[in-house]
Amino acid sequence: MLWLNSIHQILIFIEHRKNFLKNPVTSSYAMNCIFRQNKMEKTITLAEVIELTLCNNPQTKQAWAFAKMHAAQLGIAKSRYLPTLQTSYSYTRDSGDNYFKNNGQTRKFLLDASWLLFDFGKRKDKVNQAQFLLAYAYANQNDVLQETFLKAVQAYYNLASIQGILTVNI
Repeated sequence: MLWLNSIHQILIFIEHRKNFLKNPVTSSYAMNCIFRQNKMEKTITLAEVIELTLCNNPQTKQAWAFAKMHAAQLGIAKSRYLPTLQTSYSYTRDSGDNYFKNNGQTRKFLLDASWLLFDFGKRKDKVNQAQFLLAYAYANQNDVLQETFLKAVQAYYNLASIQGILTVNI
């Protein structure tokens, strides 16, 4: 029964990771781990070992940040299809001199709108490049997560087998 409970916890964990992979920019899952480290008095389960390993491993954090950075760069590349607006405002007050008593005021407001309609495919190439880099970042993150996951499971079962050997020998 303990084995089924561990599998259920792992499936919940994998479902959370799938939600992260769908949209890493809005997901805060990588920063908020499900299991907390302050409950170390009890026996730790396999799912908790995996969660703690993935949350505290610097390579998984780096891979997550790499994927998030490339997702943001894709958004920047897509933003080149939008128009740009620039505004500026200036106010100048001249007190004049004592002879003419001229109090001049100047106000300037500038609004500049531009929209690039045709650029010979440069924007499309930038978007394609950003999409390929994001796909690479997702694949890299998946690879790092799988390697870390496998190492955590192996370490957990190695420890369980050593504990089993020690209890048999005592």
